[in-house]
Amino acid sequence: MCKLLTSPAAALRQASVAESSVVLPPVIREHIMTTRKIPLKVVTSLAVGVVLEAPPVLKASEHSVDYTCGRCATVLLHADEGQVHGILIRCTNCGSYNSTDA
Repeated sequence: MCKLLTSPAAALRQASVAESSVVLPPVIREHIMTTRKIPLKVVTSLAVGVVLEAPPVLKASEHSVDYTCGRCATVLLHADEGQVHGILIRCTNCGSYNSTDA
């Protein structure tokens, strides 16, 4: 029988390697969130007043609700529900005017 002799330092290095923890990347679970969509009310254009155009999508906050064109369903605004009032948005996709007031 053959006996291997190792120094205490070599034994310590081997032990520390064997006992070291391994950090694995986090498990990413694919989760598809669907954002709630609220259609805006289509109105006739006003002769006076400010009209915003979208898309590109207007952002009032980190979107929790997508406000869409009342005619073609294009997303026009990301905002919290009830956050935006008194705004007229012209959809650049279909040309309709949408009011944030129901």
